[in-house]
Amino acid sequence: MKFRSIKYYVEEAFISVARNRLMSLSSIATVAACIFILIFSVCIALNLDFMLERLEQTSGISVTIDEAVPPDEVQALYDSVQELEYVVMAEYISADKALADFASRLNEGESSDMILKLQEDNPMRRYINVTLNNTRNADIVIAQLEAMDGIAGVRHAQEFTNMLTSLNNAVRIISVVMILILGLLSVIIIMNTIKLTVNNRRTEIIIMKYVGATEWFIKWPFVIEGILIGLSGALIPIVLSWVLYERAVNAIRSSVEIFASMLAFKNGVELFPILIPLALVLGALIGTMGSITSMRRYLSA
Repeated sequence: MKFRSIKYYVEEAFISVARNRLMSLSSIATVAACIFILIFSVCIALNLDFMLERLEQTSGISVTIDEAVPPDEVQALYDSVQELEYVVMAEYISADKALADFASRLNEGESSDMILKLQEDNPMRRYINVTLNNTRNADIVIAQLEAMDGIAGVRHAQEFTNMLTSLNNAVRIISVVMILILGLLSVIIIMNTIKLTVNNRRTEIIIMKYVGATEWFIKWPFVIEGILIGLSGALIPIVLSWVLYERAVNAIRSSVEIFASMLAFKNGVELFPILIPLALVLGALIGTMGSITSMRRYLSA
């Protein structure tokens, strides 16, 4: 393809977009809405995945050992816990170590008298910290632990983990449905935009055919027009979403301390290098589908 031809295609595409600016703006707005929902849903999904990964690394199951279990049987109980499927690590915490850990979290000198009294009659319980290969397997492991003899109780954050997992799945399903609906609507509006351009240039197209212009010489400006609309519709939500995302994350971190201490959000520089090409490709794909479908229906070969 010659450079002169490419220049002609691009110029004609820009002229056509400007000529039908109202329909072009409508197409761009619809594509932008579709891309914005895509970016929004991917941001939520990636952050929820990130939170679940952190939960898998930092939180596990705490198994309290029954006080009736004699010290010489604790090792056997520990081995049984460690041998469970999906358990990657188990750590035994004695009552003395549990008290020492509690004391280390207090300010020095603040509660020394209280610690001395607790050491005389240690109220801390023995327990085992269990780390899983995946928090999604926690229900299975918890059921096995609760069925064991010598286990007084099982503490875990499975309800919170299940809530995050369910929310993640719901966001993905709803987002896919909305993206498909808006994507289809974008294609239809772009089809109508290209149709207007074809009708406005019908006489010119007929003359070009008579003088021997190839089919794709006629079609390329319309394809590029659709791509321009799709890319324009992708660029707007990319910039807007990045700014809004950074501000939202900073606001949450500064105003809600529990999120800052327990959960972490991905930074924009981590997310948007993935989202930018994804959004641009989807925008260009929507534009191309709209223009090609329109030409197939309204531009006689």
